[in-house]
Parts: sequence; structure tokens; C-alpha cells
Amino acid sequence: MQVLKAPNPLLRIQTKPVRKITPGLLQTFKDMIKLTKTFKDPEGVGLASTQIGLDGQYFVAKVDGSARTRKQVGDTTHLAGGAPNPARSHLRGVPNSEVNKDGKFITVINPKITWTSKKTKIYFEGCLSIPNYWGETERYLGIKVTYMDETGKVIKANLKGVMAWIFQHEVDHLNGRLFMDRVLEQKGKFYKNVGKDKTGADIFEEINL
Repeated sequence: MQVLKAPNPLLRIQTKPVRKITPGLLQTFKDMIKLTKTFKDPEGVGLASTQIGLDGQYFVAKVDGSARTRKQVGDTTHLAGGAPNPARSHLRGVPNSEVNKDGKFITVINPKITWTSKKTKIYFEGCLSIPNYWGETERYLGIKVTYMDETGKVIKANLKGVMAWIFQHEVDHLNGRLFMDRVLEQKGKFYKNVGKDKTGADIFEEINL
């Protein structure tokens, strides 16, 4: 299993709802989480089925209650100014057992966004399938969602901030969309990571689209 890179056409797959959670599918979820954890700089915090060439409606995402900074945007992000970390208030509806100081991955099957806030926010977003490139995207600040977990239990949750952002990013993948599509549509700024400075911070160079 490996993460597909753009412009691989499989990233444009329109996914299909999962009808049955099989032992094979459960193993796929485990393999996806294991693969995502291998990405450290930037950190992998989510992976959708299309990114490994599959067509089921599911993704895995990291729920992080830690005090880490500059992490947790889209699949992979480092925010230029430091990202706000998800507080427990951002995870309303997500069981407390799924949140700890080191973070834990959840499996999201057949997700639906049932409500979006009027407020939006512009984020600095990246993706494991588009390495070293970043862009400014406007996302809803809060959303209500429903999905199934790996046991088949239906989960309803109110998500805010970074978790809402990750969810929207991954749902885009399931609809065959990449974050750069939104950058282009919204006429946002697009950047390339060209290295690190002496402190180890990322250096970004703006690209004209």
C-alpha cells in the first residue's frame, strides 16, 4: 500500500458507499492508519480511500488532544503562523476514549456533512498526495456530520476548527477533489516548500497559478 501522488487519475475517483464492513475492509483501515503514521514531516493526520486507489467511502483521521503546535491541517499541514490545536470542544460528539495526549486515529465510513456554519476561515493546507505544495483554502469553521465507525455504529458529531477542516478535506477526497481545486476556484495563494531555515522552520515560496 502506498499513497498515490497527483496527477494520478485514481485520485479523481467518485467513491461508493460501503454496504458491508468485512474483515478485509477492517484490515484496510488498519493498514491505512499504519501508513499515515509513517509520515512525520509534515505529519500525516488523515488518509482517504482514493489516496490508495480504492473507491469506498471512508477515510482515517487523527484525533489529537495534545499541545503540539504547527500540525494538524488537512492531511499534513504546518501553518505559517502556528495552527490552533483541537480542544475537546472541537470534538463534541466524539467519544472521550478516542482522545488522548498522543492522539488517536478514527475510522470514518460513509460520511455526510449535514450542516455548515456561516463563518468560514482561510487555512494553509497541504496533502500527502501533493507533497511540498501548500495553498490557502477557505473552509467552514463548524460542521455537523454523521458517519459510521469501524464497528458499524452511527456517529453524529459537531466539529469545529481543525477537526472540521480535516473532515472537509477528506470528504473532498471521497468526491474526487483535491485541495488545489479549491485554491484555484477561490483564487487563493499557492506555495511550494523550498526547504528549511536554520531553526528548522519551513520556507515557502509563492507560485503564480
